[in-house]
Amino acid sequence: MKKFNDQQLEAINFYKGACGVVAGAGSGKSSVLIERVNNLINKHKEIQTEILVITFTSKTAKELKEKLKEMRLDKVNIGTFHAIAMRIMIKEGIDVRGKLVPEWKAENWFKTIDKKPDVKDILSFIGYQKSYMRKPNDEFVYKDSNYSDEELRTFYQLYESNKKYEDLFDFDDYLLLTLDILQKNKGKYSFEFVLVDEHQDSNLVQNLMLKELCQSGNIFVVGDVRQSIYSFRGGDVAYFMNFEDYWKDAKIINMFMNYRSTNNIVEGSNNFIKPYFAQYEHYIDSKANNTSDGVIKLEITNGEEAEAVKVVDKVEELLNSGENPEEIAILYRLNAQSMFIENELKRRNIDYDITNESSFFKRKEV
Repeated sequence: MKKFNDQQLEAINFYKGACGVVAGAGSGKSSVLIERVNNLINKHKEIQTEILVITFTSKTAKELKEKLKEMRLDKVNIGTFHAIAMRIMIKEGIDVRGKLVPEWKAENWFKTIDKKPDVKDILSFIGYQKSYMRKPNDEFVYKDSNYSDEELRTFYQLYESNKKYEDLFDFDDYLLLTLDILQKNKGKYSFEFVLVDEHQDSNLVQNLMLKELCQSGNIFVVGDVRQSIYSFRGGDVAYFMNFEDYWKDAKIINMFMNYRSTNNIVEGSNNFIKPYFAQYEHYIDSKANNTSDGVIKLEITNGEEAEAVKVVDKVEELLNSGENPEEIAILYRLNAQSMFIENELKRRNIDYDITNESSFFKRKEV
């Protein structure tokens, strides 16, 4: 049997009502989510199909499905907001499969207005407005852009009219269409228990969907304000920080024990992030389960190529000292950065594996 700490057990054993879990990095939130589902079914005898688990990525959804299947809990509903939206739309006779707007098509539309449009900028702005439910003629929510509001309004109007004419959709449409279905069919797609992962990055549309999907009020959300990174896409940490304002008599549980990192790394992280959340009433410093210290080293380089050389120098040094290659990991912020590191590893004939198949050399165009 797995051993859980007091805070984890409190989250696992929480039964009915609204519960927000502030789960710091490395605090075992995945294990808690799985054990809570197991608890609802095997202890409280709740029906598997009445439980919905919403994850942030399809990869996490797949991993949860596999783990629950091993526990013979394979009838639990699991998926991202978009995957769940797709299922609901199909049940309502709205089939959007194969009708996603390709970026090249959007670019061709925009070229009728601007010969060299910044497609990513325009689409990012449109997606941001949709996450706040703003239509082309509405007042926009501010977002930094290379274009003026009026130019963006023209692009947005063209984009929506062409999509409608060609019967095409984007990912934001999935959520907006589903929200409309849910609001028009009160209770039809509501679940008795809803669990939400990475709630700190949910947006307005997703939160309105949650109100419809969980009319019972038995909602359990897990998140960490310190790990919120999707505000540029319309994610709003306020829905998690002010969870009690949105759900009646909500209970807040803080899982602060870090089982992943050593003491000085956790302390360094606390010192860095704490000033940004001084006003958040549920903020608690993370505490390291591992009381030993690791090594923190900061190096500065001039450019990505020089950085790659320095990183691979260190890898080579570790390998020459007899370190197991499988115990060495390189983390980077963007997939595009892998090119420089991969080039340097290849130049020195050092074998490597990229876990998410985003290798620069495996891309079709390369």
